[in-house]
Amino acid sequence: MFQVKYRYLFILLLGTYSYLNILFTGGDQLVNLPLSGTVLFLIVMGLVLLVWESNRLLQTAVGTARLGKIHPLLVHFGLSLLVSVVIALSPLVLLHFISPFADDLSWNTMKLSIGFTSRINLFLHCINAIVFYMEKYKQAQVEAEHLKIQSIEARFDALRNQINPHFLFNSLNVLATLVYKDPDTSARFIEQLSNV
Repeated sequence: MFQVKYRYLFILLLGTYSYLNILFTGGDQLVNLPLSGTVLFLIVMGLVLLVWESNRLLQTAVGTARLGKIHPLLVHFGLSLLVSVVIALSPLVLLHFISPFADDLSWNTMKLSIGFTSRINLFLHCINAIVFYMEKYKQAQVEAEHLKIQSIEARFDALRNQINPHFLFNSLNVLATLVYKDPDTSARFIEQLSNV
């Protein structure tokens, strides 16, 4: 799912939706930082982009790893949770060193940032799980259709082997001789041949 062709468009749409959601719910007022709308939008877009791209890299890494009995979606999600916490804290650390209001950064701001990136990460993994299982379902349908074709071919081969030309030739020869000698036996023979 993270490798999709138009991923940057989806990132833009998800980032815009998240930004508007933050504004609509008043989430921007929970952070005690004097951020302009543009800066907040850029931070939100940056977080969404980093979460998506880190998941894309993790999906590639998990896809090539041998995991044994552990489901790859669980491994991917677990690793992405750790990465999303690091991503959530990165703009706060950056703001701490370059901003004049570094002392205004609080634990609540960090929790909000971690909650936001975790929510984005969870949403993306829900979509990824749907895509993963839809692909598995399509593969199962293709395999079932292939097995159905093989079954039909096997039944056709069995039928063709039953109607072997030698068998048919011998049966018709026996029938031809029986018709003139014993009509009752030839009638029973025809019934048995039709059953075959």
